[in-house]
Amino acid sequence: MPEENRDWVGFGRLGDETVACPYFKGARGRQGPLFAWQNVAARDTPDAMTSADLFPNLTTAEAARYLELQAGRSRPLRLHCYRAIGIAHVKRALEVGCGSGAILRELQAKVPLAAGVDPSPAPRLPRAVAGVGESLPFKEAAFDSLFLHYALLWVRDLKRFFAGARRILAPGAPLVLLAEPMIGEVRGADGEAFKRMHDDAGIHTFTLEGLNALLRDHGFTPALERAMEDGASEPEWDALNAKLLGRPMDLHLPLAYGTASQ
Repeated sequence: MPEENRDWVGFGRLGDETVACPYFKGARGRQGPLFAWQNVAARDTPDAMTSADLFPNLTTAEAARYLELQAGRSRPLRLHCYRAIGIAHVKRALEVGCGSGAILRELQAKVPLAAGVDPSPAPRLPRAVAGVGESLPFKEAAFDSLFLHYALLWVRDLKRFFAGARRILAPGAPLVLLAEPMIGEVRGADGEAFKRMHDDAGIHTFTLEGLNALLRDHGFTPALERAMEDGASEPEWDALNAKLLGRPMDLHLPLAYGTASQ
């Protein structure tokens, strides 16, 4: 393929693996690589959470359906966030933890350039590349917004993630939490069991107060709100949750959503 006709192609290295590296082709021809891959030694990169880690009791098809349903249930919070940042003015967006692509495709319908990074992005997901949140392989100030949807709790090394987020975001650009579960705030016997399950797996069990403090400690000014996850009973959703968690649980999960500015 001639160099001038390339659009989101190329290769880079992360650890010992060769991965796809996107290039942006602008209106005036290819502008050069928007994303600069960093050569990160495997020993310096935390083990990423894969789909098998996130959904050990679900099949691949069930996990994809679970994420689709989850995205539908959090849609009102996302719409609030899009309005808050003025999504019509966003030019270059990145979703960390794009996974199945439910949110990334939504962003791509709203933003001229929306890309995603995930340890195991869905096959053939447009403009999604393999990578981890702790080693974002992008140029400084490459994006004017960064989005996470049920994703921050899975990041192994939060200090490295926030440092990378500040580096790749343009000055003043927001980090947007579209929906982040506050597992540390769940109540009741099932809630305590739910927290223990996540603690044992090394997954972050945030509270809103703790998350606000974490963001401030890493150079962000948070403007987060709390809402309850859509508790409407849906047979398919309830069945997948019961299979995922090992048994039915009566959970009312608080979600944090909103922006954090540099």
